[in-house]
Amino acid sequence: MERIRLTNDFFLDELVPPELYLQFGANARWFIRKEVVYLLQRLRARHGAIIVNDWSNYGERSAEEFLSLPKKEQEACFTESGLRLFNSETGAHFSLHKFGAAADAKFLHARVEDVRHEIKLHYPDYRKTGMTTIEDNTRTWIHFDIRNTANKQLLILQNKNHESYIR
Repeated sequence: MERIRLTNDFFLDELVPPELYLQFGANARWFIRKEVVYLLQRLRARHGAIIVNDWSNYGERSAEEFLSLPKKEQEACFTESGLRLFNSETGAHFSLHKFGAAADAKFLHARVEDVRHEIKLHYPDYRKTGMTTIEDNTRTWIHFDIRNTANKQLLILQNKNHESYIR
């Protein structure tokens, strides 16, 4: 599969589900907010390799090939850690993932707690690139999004019913 590079370290297939990639090809980038791509690249440069979606097996498998795999094999891959289709049952009904405005980043060479701490410590710099929100209750990945907020502080989601701001 010919991969579509978005940044030095990220390709389009890493950020969209295989169904969307199959239907739109290179134009699937229309559905991903550029701020999400910039933030992923920034996190990658600071903390090393990141996995978002891995369904393409790093370009070795086309979307069509992936979708023809048995469901059990498909379920072993990440397909919805970037953009999610509107009919996805993963996450919240109006998840920002469905608007191309969120990502779940799995770090290969950094501890999630250390990345979260660094984001909190340098939040004004991350805010300039669009980050407004992170989740604080995930142990193997960092969820971040670029939702519109009224505050200049980082919104930290503790769980589905509680949120707090870091000042």
